[in-house]
Amino acid sequence: MGTYFKNEQGQEVGLCPSCNTIKPKSHFVDQTQQLGQFIMCYPCNRGRSRKLLREGQQIRNLLYERAGGCVWLGCHMQYPKDFVGNFCLDHINPNLKKGHYETNPKWIVHNQQEFWSRVVPNLQVLCMHHNGVKRAQQYGVGGDMHVEPWDDDDQEIPHIDFNEVKLVLPGFEEFANPLT
Repeated sequence: MGTYFKNEQGQEVGLCPSCNTIKPKSHFVDQTQQLGQFIMCYPCNRGRSRKLLREGQQIRNLLYERAGGCVWLGCHMQYPKDFVGNFCLDHINPNLKKGHYETNPKWIVHNQQEFWSRVVPNLQVLCMHHNGVKRAQQYGVGGDMHVEPWDDDDQEIPHIDFNEVKLVLPGFEEFANPLT
């Protein structure tokens, strides 16, 4: 962690501990809660973020490889034969997940112990198509997540006489009532 200082011109600058270069204050990521301190410059932070993303993606790819592809019965999608973007990690029991972030590559890298011990046993590899099919079965209209109690006494369906219904289209108001 670095601190700012003033150069000969009176500008606030800092020394990036990662790349060891002096840069203006505006070039630093200020993620600390302490006034006047910084972690690193933006280019170094971006490089660190990309490295963490790659490491998390490698862990995800390891799970795809272990499964061999989509585990849906009868699916032909195989990893690594098919593109990695065709696969996703799906929670077997959605009630056990704490949030949608649990399969995010950056979260995986920072929380590897929890990921391997708690999250991985509840994961399966699905192709994007079968993940959508499963999601529709679980959360779709009439699924077990959106079923509301139905009370027959409260629901009264009115009888509609379709001979009395008139269709009025914009610009055709003169045809709305053919009897006049």
